[in-house]
Amino acid sequence: MEIVSNDAVDDNGGGNGGKKRIGINNEKENVNIQIINNGNTMMKQELLQSAASSALMKDTTTTTAANNDNVTTATTAATSKTAATESILSRSRHDVIKLISKMVLRNKLQKLRHLVLPHVISSEYLEHDIFVPYLLSSLFKPQVVQYNGGIANITQWKISCYLEVMEGGVPCTNPNVKLFEIFHPLLRTCDDLFLVWYKQQHACNNKSSNNDTKNKSKKLCCKRLMTFVTRYTPNPGEQSLLKHVDGAGKVDGSVVIALPTEKNNSFDGYGGGLTFWDGRQEQQEEDAVEVVEEEEPVIAMSTTSDNSNSNGNGNGNEHRASLLRPSSLRQRQRRRRCPREIHYDTRSGDIAFIDKAVWHQADPITKGARWALVIFYKIAYVDDKK
Repeated sequence: MEIVSNDAVDDNGGGNGGKKRIGINNEKENVNIQIINNGNTMMKQELLQSAASSALMKDTTTTTAANNDNVTTATTAATSKTAATESILSRSRHDVIKLISKMVLRNKLQKLRHLVLPHVISSEYLEHDIFVPYLLSSLFKPQVVQYNGGIANITQWKISCYLEVMEGGVPCTNPNVKLFEIFHPLLRTCDDLFLVWYKQQHACNNKSSNNDTKNKSKKLCCKRLMTFVTRYTPNPGEQSLLKHVDGAGKVDGSVVIALPTEKNNSFDGYGGGLTFWDGRQEQQEEDAVEVVEEEEPVIAMSTTSDNSNSNGNGNGNEHRASLLRPSSLRQRQRRRRCPREIHYDTRSGDIAFIDKAVWHQADPITKGARWALVIFYKIAYVDDKK
């Protein structure tokens, strides 16, 4: 506020007082200019601080958004993995695990060491994501391998395409990498289900060892030793894989999945499926009856007449005993226990869990083609570090 008009009238005259007023006014103007300059500086500083705060807020927002994107991406990936598993299974994983637990308990009461469950893997997934676009194309290329022959006396096996092989290139050194990538999501699902089944199958066993006690504090893991796809045909040497055990001691368990068939190629009436020799049963009574030839001592009495008796007894009759051992036929019943023979008419999506050294076979077919995915597993216990 300027006060010049009030200072213009002075009692002593106007000269010096005017100069004084002018000096005061100049000083006030300088002060005002300084104040304005200081104000501008403060405004500039405030603007700079505001800009810095805005930039910091922008960086923080960007960082937060990036972190949120990462969390969202991780969550989405986990959700996608779960969704992928659910799309491979014909029902929810929770329901499949409940079914495995229920059926394992029932089979263990019958001393069975295998389990076959129908339609666990989605047949739609197998057909549209694997079978039609890939297996029926040129990706399926069987490798020729040499075996020891087995019961079927087949030394050359040429109807399987190997996706994974054992260390050292057994049984072949050129696994099909492209087909392995196609099957990889399904293989991961099979790993998960196999571990669930194996834990249930080997839980609460009567026989315990020191190794079992040591492994209680460790985590159970499984490793795929060998994976292959087999195509059975009616051609000689390709109809079946007769009675055998998987891996000859190197394999702790295995999984077999029935794959789809081509159009107009029905499962019914042309063989195929799986047969197991497992569990224990008593033979039927008519089978347990045996015809046995036994020699049993029999004492028979005979009467003879002797005129010339050395003792001088004359013509008396003499009774003497003779030991006879005639052959007689007698039936003897025995109760024998033997493995049960169990057959399954498998269809697309059926899964079989097989314990170590369980005898089984892929039954012969007479028409069309049957496809199966087979996985050999090795069990290991590792330290569970959390």
